[in-house]
Amino acid sequence: MQIIDTQPTPNPNAVKFIVNGMFPAGSHAFMSAAEAEKDALAQEIFALGNITSVFYMNNFLTVSKTPSGDWNNLRDGILAAVSKV
Repeated sequence: MQIIDTQPTPNPNAVKFIVNGMFPAGSHAFMSAAEAEKDALAQEIFALGNITSVFYMNNFLTVSKTPSGDWNNLRDGILAAVSKV
């Protein structure tokens, strides 16, 4: 699966990633790495550091970062994690 578009959200620390496929059925929301313990995608994204939440369902993923996180640094890791799904 690959990301085909990104969209800003009202929160400057969150970005919505649109993918060219479908994530597993249902909604998946994680507010910490501990909550994501059994979810490989969310675990990999939290492992990038400076991530505060991961949410995905259907054909999109929304990732929130800390104010000190840098999208330029995080985006490549997020793209790599999604490509493994």
